[in-house]
Amino acid sequence: MRLYVTSEINKHEEMSRQKDAIKDLILRRLVEEGNGMFRWAALQLEELKALRPMKPRSINQALQSLPGDLDETYERILTKIPAGNTTEALSILRWISFATRPLFVEEIMEICAIRLNEEPEFDIEERYQPRDILDVLPGLITINPPLKSSETPIYGLHTVAFSHFSVQEYLTGNRIISSAARDYALEAGYSNHFIARSSIAYLFCVNSFDLRKEDFPLRGYAWDHWAWHAAYQGNKDMEELVYDTEALSISITQSNMQKYRAALQHLKARLSHVAVWRPSTTPKATEQELALRLPFFFPEFESEVWEKEYAFNHQSLPTYKFQPVRPENAEIRLLELFPSSKRYGEIRCRIFRVLLDSNPAYDGVSYARRPNDGIGCIRANGLLLQLPRALVQDLRNLRTKTGSQGRVLFLWDIHLDSSPYLLKWQLRLNSRIFKQAQQVAIGLGDKSERDHSAIEFVREIESISASRTETSDTSTAIATGNHRSLSESIGVAILQLFQRPWWRRMWPVQELMLPRKATLYYGDEAIIFDSFQKLFSSQQTIKHLIGNRDYSVLVSDRAWMGAQRISLLRADYLRGHHPTLPELLWATEFHLATDRIDKVYALFGLLEPEEQDSEFLAHDPTKSDEENFINVAVHIMNRYRNLDILSYASHYRPLEPSLPSWVPDFSVAGDDVRPLVEETFGPPGSTNMFNAGGSNSDHPALARDTRSLIAEGYVFDDVQILFRAFNDSESEVSLSDLYTSIRKETRAQLTLETFWRTVQADQKDGHRLGKVNHDIAESSLSRDECPEIGFCKGRRLVISSKGHLCLAPVRSQVGDKIVVLVGGKAPYILRKMDEGFEVVGEWFDSPFVAESVHIANCKL
Repeated sequence: MRLYVTSEINKHEEMSRQKDAIKDLILRRLVEEGNGMFRWAALQLEELKALRPMKPRSINQALQSLPGDLDETYERILTKIPAGNTTEALSILRWISFATRPLFVEEIMEICAIRLNEEPEFDIEERYQPRDILDVLPGLITINPPLKSSETPIYGLHTVAFSHFSVQEYLTGNRIISSAARDYALEAGYSNHFIARSSIAYLFCVNSFDLRKEDFPLRGYAWDHWAWHAAYQGNKDMEELVYDTEALSISITQSNMQKYRAALQHLKARLSHVAVWRPSTTPKATEQELALRLPFFFPEFESEVWEKEYAFNHQSLPTYKFQPVRPENAEIRLLELFPSSKRYGEIRCRIFRVLLDSNPAYDGVSYARRPNDGIGCIRANGLLLQLPRALVQDLRNLRTKTGSQGRVLFLWDIHLDSSPYLLKWQLRLNSRIFKQAQQVAIGLGDKSERDHSAIEFVREIESISASRTETSDTSTAIATGNHRSLSESIGVAILQLFQRPWWRRMWPVQELMLPRKATLYYGDEAIIFDSFQKLFSSQQTIKHLIGNRDYSVLVSDRAWMGAQRISLLRADYLRGHHPTLPELLWATEFHLATDRIDKVYALFGLLEPEEQDSEFLAHDPTKSDEENFINVAVHIMNRYRNLDILSYASHYRPLEPSLPSWVPDFSVAGDDVRPLVEETFGPPGSTNMFNAGGSNSDHPALARDTRSLIAEGYVFDDVQILFRAFNDSESEVSLSDLYTSIRKETRAQLTLETFWRTVQADQKDGHRLGKVNHDIAESSLSRDECPEIGFCKGRRLVISSKGHLCLAPVRSQVGDKIVVLVGGKAPYILRKMDEGFEVVGEWFDSPFVAESVHIANCKL
């Protein structure tokens, strides 16, 4: 204490010039009577510094009448405030105590010019200067960073606050009520309503079209917070206050004129105990009715549009009207979403037009309407804009809390125009829009109770070593961590992450794939899509952690399977692989969108422009979905000049009478059978291992007769002997026993190398097998081990009538024909029907020799 007082005396110009005896007296009295209270000593020093003139007599008198404690000190400061400044002093104390954020000095200067019991209620000539604010409440408030007496404050820098927390405790506590400073006692309810009433009076005076460019620093706070202060009640919790604030704001800002006036009357009644609501006497009283409805001072407010369309129509609710775009010039609308620290504060944005050729920086937004979705409002360019409530909810989750720059977004709901001509152009731009986006922000609605724990589980799975070592210690640590409260329901919680409506849409396929980065928002909790990709590749870990039952429910759900396939496709796309339409259909086979033809149109944006113009892909409303989908299959064959589509035909799904056997049904869950031909029409990243049709493969002759496919082909062989089928998930067949039984067939042209190549489809990691090491093959076979038999799953070994060992579909039957079709890279198993043939599936023989009888009309 002694060091502190000595330092303060020496730093002050006038006190430091006093005689040593006077300085010693100041030091002794403050140290002795302060009893270690630095705050008390600091306040007494401020009193001494304010003495005018500073003479030994006046210093002595001040030291003889020192207050006994902080309460007495604060009481003395307040009672010394001149009568002409009490209104301003009390206003400053109320605002500093109950404002929702620290106030800047320029805002306090405005507050001092508001007088609720006078006309006008705000007078610019009554503004205080920063030094005046400190002089009114000496020792009670500070400006930080400090201002020199002649210095002009920098906007948004210098905040005004109590000099010590004990000041607010004294003003809002009970002790002040029985003191001489009782007039400065602050009650939370009245003070909040006073701030609300002052904010409204201020907006009525300064928030008009004519004054939009003038400098009124308090407009931002008054606009954003008047409803909060008006809704305040001490017995309400935060959730209730947020709800009441939003309801009050909507009743004023988003109602038609008749409802607005009724809401205004209720607001007057609510705040009538603060001050009389003085009717406006200005000539533009009608325009001033909009002071609580339109923020004319917002930088983004479109004053030109207002002057043209709204200036003389005050009876209608002013709403944002889109200015036309020119999609043929690649012009789009973007939305700049302004930050807000208030989660439920009004959503503000600026909508503007820009050319894609200018490479603007923005995030694409992907969202889905939710069941029973209503209408919400945001503030676009100062005017109201109605949007689906689900989208408003997502925008609230997407906006940043701090910063001076808004988040620039692309949303289809603000870009689409109703004109069919414009709609066509706009949809064609979709792939380019999302490809140029910095990232896609995916809105999934607010969080459920389980979402946070499920997301934490996903993050912990991601944190497992990249080596994929799954030790019991790691598993135990996760299982007994944050998820104990979920007990056995963690699998359900994870699955619920994928059961949001967004995952059931087809458009997310391209909206998710095209940008380099994708972030999903479950409420205000963000998680990057890469975390889910780690989850999909850690299924054994998940199975161990959540148990077999929950794991089975999880991985068998179509939502999970659809998300997993899209994840795989996206990973390959980001590595440089551009998907074809069949690959996209494969990826969305387990997607919950079940309309086949709609799937095709939703994937248009990922196709090459010339392919989008195909007559086969043009939707014909006179035809059924099945017929349109058959057209798509024909387009695929014509587009790629081969029959690889047959690799995804009947043996991958239950047969449907509505579709021919040669047409794949990518929207019905089928067996997980890996196709032999994996270059163009399989999963991404596959390569061609076959060329059964020889030099003619690139130019098949195709014709279409109603629901039949007419193709040229050669009968090579037929199925003679069937062996036990391999299981779909893991082999239950002993390779050693199978090899022994096949060798017993005298017609089998079998060697160890042939068997080894056949069970592996003569390929690994997209390449042909190299030279077979017989010693290694024999040793592995004796132990029932084989490096890769994924192609066997869902198939069986057969022997043809010519003695060839073949890998064929499980559904193969004795007598089925083995055929090479012109344009087909692999041979196929066909079954004779009443008319034509049914496609059973692919056939593999190592090595394959094409020799057979020509079939001119092979009808499938």
